[in-house]
Amino acid sequence: METSLRLHLAPEKGRRDQVEDFVPDWSRQDLTPLGMKRISPRGVWRHPSRADHGKGERWFRQAVDYSVGRVRALIQTFQEAPGPEPLR
Repeated sequence: METSLRLHLAPEKGRRDQVEDFVPDWSRQDLTPLGMKRISPRGVWRHPSRADHGKGERWFRQAVDYSVGRVRALIQTFQEAPGPEPLR
């Protein structure tokens, strides 16, 4: 996912010639105690070779749409919430 997002947001930084898949025997839960460098020396997890600009664009749009929806819902909730009594 990260590689696809990068290809969408900063395609000039994508280095397809250096893509290297790596599927470790470790689970993601092992990342915190072991750290990425001990599991994958190049910092790769799974299949970045499957990344493409289109996937990144879709995921980015979904993230933006979700975030906008959440912010709008929060604004509406605050607008509808009873406020304090005015001072006299």
